[in-house]
Amino acid sequence: MLDIGANVGDFVECCLAYQPWAIIHSFEPLPDCYQTLHHKFLSYARVFIENKAVGCKESELSINVSQFSEASSFLKQTKVLKDGLYGIDFSIKQKLTVPVIKLSDYIKENGLESIRLLKIDTQGFELEVLKGAKESLNSMVFIYLEGAFKPLL
Repeated sequence: MLDIGANVGDFVECCLAYQPWAIIHSFEPLPDCYQTLHHKFLSYARVFIENKAVGCKESELSINVSQFSEASSFLKQTKVLKDGLYGIDFSIKQKLTVPVIKLSDYIKENGLESIRLLKIDTQGFELEVLKGAKESLNSMVFIYLEGAFKPLL
């Protein structure tokens, strides 16, 4: 399984609860979330964690880090989140420059021939992730991603 936008590992925990033998590659660009994720799964030999973002090409990008870390995004916030939504503080607490990798390159470099599940939760950056996975999409059985019909970011 590939978990793009792993945050603190809630999705990884769910997967391991049902399939403890799963091999999981997680990607989380935010340093604080990465540290939590890393410590949570330190003793799991089949969980690999990368402190990187995933996009359409290898680069460095500036990410807007939200007070509510799950809403951090490369995209500019819209008025909806600036004004507040659901009583959650979505304000930007900082901007960070983070490394971005291309998923197809990672898959090739790590010899991942068959991928059961690609999960993407990247707050509006999903299409960029898919563009960077284009060469490897045929090796994937399922793709699970978050999408919105109304712009929130």
